[in-house]
Amino acid sequence: MSPASNEGTTATVAVFVLTYVGVALGRAPGLRIDRAGIALVGASLMIGLGSLSLSEALKAIDLDAIALFLGMMIIVSQLRVSGFYELTPYDVKPRPERHEQPTGSR
Repeated sequence: MSPASNEGTTATVAVFVLTYVGVALGRAPGLRIDRAGIALVGASLMIGLGSLSLSEALKAIDLDAIALFLGMMIIVSQLRVSGFYELTPYDVKPRPERHEQPTGSR
């Protein structure tokens, strides 16, 4: 393995790890960027470093998952606007505890 290849591999691993840490934290410390932005920057850096070609990146996009998440976000936003999340806690009551009868006794 040549030194240039080793540096490219190290950079790729660093971008991958930093992207996953940023997505796990939810935002990049010190930056005004959210999970989607972090993922976009990470993907752009992978393409820019040559670790991933543009055609490979496009093949990796799962449109079914994107459609599912988009639909879920639309439903959640409509529930929020309608006040569902403010009203629901008042309608949810704790279940009564079950008191087990000892077996063999009456």
